Amino acid sequence: MNLPTSSRARGLLLHHNNQRTFFHCQWSINSAKLTYGVSVDLYDLDQDNAGTRCIALEGSPTVFEFVLDALDSLMEGDPDAVVAVKLLVPTVDMYVSRSDAIETRMIGCILVEQARSFVEPLQHIKAATHSLQADNLVTLFTRSIGDSKWTDLREAFVPTDITSDQGLLARIVQAVRGYGKPFDGIMTVSDARLPAVARAAAQLGYATNPAYAYDIAGDKYLTRKLEPSASESFHFADVGQPCTGSGSEGVSRVDNNDMLVEAVARACSLRDSSVFASTGCVVEPYISGPEFDANLVLLNGDILFFEIADDYTSRGDSKSTELASNSDFLETQIMAQTGLPAHEQAMIRDHIHASITRQAFRSGAYHCQGRVRDSTIEFRLNSSTGHFDLVPKATKGVGKPSVYLMENNTRPPGYMVSRLTTITYGVDYYALQMLFALGAEEEDRFRGLAVPFRDGAQYCSMVQYIPPKYSGVLLTGDPGKEMAVRCPDLVSRDNVALTWSPKRKGDRIHLL
Repeated sequence: MNLPTSSRARGLLLHHNNQRTFFHCQWSINSAKLTYGVSVDLYDLDQDNAGTRCIALEGSPTVFEFVLDALDSLMEGDPDAVVAVKLLVPTVDMYVSRSDAIETRMIGCILVEQARSFVEPLQHIKAATHSLQADNLVTLFTRSIGDSKWTDLREAFVPTDITSDQGLLARIVQAVRGYGKPFDGIMTVSDARLPAVARAAAQLGYATNPAYAYDIAGDKYLTRKLEPSASESFHFADVGQPCTGSGSEGVSRVDNNDMLVEAVARACSLRDSSVFASTGCVVEPYISGPEFDANLVLLNGDILFFEIADDYTSRGDSKSTELASNSDFLETQIMAQTGLPAHEQAMIRDHIHASITRQAFRSGAYHCQGRVRDSTIEFRLNSSTGHFDLVPKATKGVGKPSVYLMENNTRPPGYMVSRLTTITYGVDYYALQMLFALGAEEEDRFRGLAVPFRDGAQYCSMVQYIPPKYSGVLLTGDPGKEMAVRCPDLVSRDNVALTWSPKRKGDRIHLL
């Protein structure tokens, strides 16, 4: 296919605030190779009075509107500024797998002011081969891909009480059957509700992974029993009673018998409204090696995507004997690109894959956490920066590195970690989980959307958790947005891709 390397479009006439402003634009085919399309760069949008004509919002109004917004911002900004617009044009006939792929993959890119999509889910788009041959910028606008805005995807809202109690299973089944139409899929990302929702899905005919697999994953003791290191841990209370937890609640590090008795009593006394109100706890060895998050996407038992993130040390990893410290295992920082050596990464991948499939899981997105025992590296405080770094151990360990699985969450990671993966690798766990819930007919799209960026991580990125210093009632509507206003140099688009606050104005804040 012979494509033009450069061309100059006719002038554009923009009406703005009852004024007419002229632009001339140069466009060219970008030489970067795309699998199913080409990139058209529209640049040098400077003012010019020669050879003008008016652009009407016809043919593809959303594309024109997007370009005119760029011109509009140029008129209001620096007169010497240059605004560039990139249009993605298909070169083969295809169906759209994900309509917001461009917006999603441009998150955090400091060179992109705005990204917009002009297609709909599963829309059929045709190749623009002949359009590319033409010296016609307007035609290119009409053929570009990129979502009129797809704002309302739901057919109806079925209100259901999802309190994690003994009646949750029956309420889910009743709500689905009472709606009167078939559901496309059922999914959840909540730990406490997984077993009940899995059994409800089985009753309704939506189950893919066996329901008992979720029962095992929701029970800390049953999960531990399937591990090679099962003999190192034991269970307090009736073994017939599930042992559950949430957000490291009740986790403590102990160094002697007195601390052990106190920690067990405190963990066993915890009560909540969970469908499995546990009064037992698991005691297992403390692993001092670096902690990691292992997230993977499976399809029929095969790994489609796998990543390891470094989970930085918490207060519970210190040698303090204070209750507030040795009971605090809340996450502090998560680095998307691990600093573990390659051979330890391979060991983690093999171990986690075996653990997941041993529990009878075959497909879906999974979030596992563990530690590398006798790792060749360690977290060490950098005195010059005040931060922890993952560095080689000063002295060689006596044992061979091995993996210790701490927990297996049969769901995608939480919101911030999932967004971290999307920004870093271009893989969206929540989108994959929804496709998984739709069943075998969506396997092709599931497989396609599990493919990361061609060159892996596009940059180094981290989730930074900011814990509260005081307890009380939150007075700020959104702490993250307020911090961006107060500290623009810190929370700039060059430093922070996004912020998210789980608490809102009026919520009560509790300290450990």
